[in-house]
Amino acid sequence: MTYFKAVIDDTHHITKPIDKLIYTILYAGISNDTNSLSPSVSEIAMKARCSERTVRRALRTLQTLNLIDIKPRFDDYGQSTNLYTLLPIPTHFINGVTNGNEDSKEDVA
Repeated sequence: MTYFKAVIDDTHHITKPIDKLIYTILYAGISNDTNSLSPSVSEIAMKARCSERTVRRALRTLQTLNLIDIKPRFDDYGQSTNLYTLLPIPTHFINGVTNGNEDSKEDVA
């Protein structure tokens, strides 16, 4: 089972379709070498056809679920885009455990 399929098929942890859409947009743009990408929030919002605030909420949800890591990036003018890395799906996510106490991650590719 791939990361993508595990997230899309989930019915316990991700309750909003926009969260799955944002994950799909990130998944579609990742670099195979690093499993990461750095689009702007406005770029993601444009692709998802939603507001930047909605994107930020979805990104926060995905980060809380340990599906993505978000690292701010800076240039000479301050913060630029974030670096988003897709993480291995947490075991409790795959096994349907909802208590969130198990935080180990397994590669399910």
